[in-house]
Amino acid sequence: TELKAEGAWVHARALRDGTLNLARLIKPSEPPSSPSAYQVRLGRVWVDLEARYQTLHGLLHLEGHATIAGGKVDAGIEKLEVRTLSPLIATLAGKGGATIDGGAIAAHQIALALATDGAELRKLVPGGALRGNWRVEITANGPAEALALGVVARPPAGRFGLDARLRTGVDPIAWSATVKARGIDPAAAVAGAPRGTVRLDARARGRGRDGTLDLGGLVASIAGTRIDAHGTVDTTGHGRILADLASRDLSRLGALGVKGVAGSVTARARVEHTRTHLHVDA
Repeated sequence: TELKAEGAWVHARALRDGTLNLARLIKPSEPPSSPSAYQVRLGRVWVDLEARYQTLHGLLHLEGHATIAGGKVDAGIEKLEVRTLSPLIATLAGKGGATIDGGAIAAHQIALALATDGAELRKLVPGGALRGNWRVEITANGPAEALALGVVARPPAGRFGLDARLRTGVDPIAWSATVKARGIDPAAAVAGAPRGTVRLDARARGRGRDGTLDLGGLVASIAGTRIDAHGTVDTTGHGRILADLASRDLSRLGALGVKGVAGSVTARARVEHTRTHLHVDA
């Protein structure tokens, strides 16, 4: 079976009760007392539409397939292309699939890529000076109880990556993440910012809102100032950070908004924090 929709127009808006008008298209019904035996197979789904929601306006093209068998839904997207026209121009491309079987949800090689440029982002950040090409890639794979997530942000220079694992089968949810950043240059991303490089290595793990961050290394060299820090902090208020700081001319930090400093400095500091005490040794 093939489903094809071309030239469609969707205008979503919030109603007075806070719900979307599109939700009224579905009539509430009681869940079936026993699994249904029906099966629907859409071997090809093709959709071209224009949509608007408040200030968001864009075009969508989708190619995929879906199978509905009783209480199980298996859907896949071979091609997803979205182009927003307002409030900013951006593109979103994607592919992947998902399975919903009763209360179980699983992602199958979902990959999304969002791209825009600094001139468009300035529409969301009035007074900002963002520039260059920006791209964010998101991936998801696995069942909800062992979901692997990945986020890669690519500013005009450098790369920021996050790899996370979620275990939703326990309460509270258990999670872990690894963060790496390489070659981040503020001057490439923000007009008027000083040149520099930022490198970050960190790991975190926890359950629910509680967790621990291990800062393997934060090395930044910007406006003639270099900082090298590492340590551990957690959500209970405990932390220990060791940092080396060196600058031949502190006045150059004025480019970062730090005013009223001058001279040079070379220092090593240790900061320890508990719920009740803060100790700084420099």
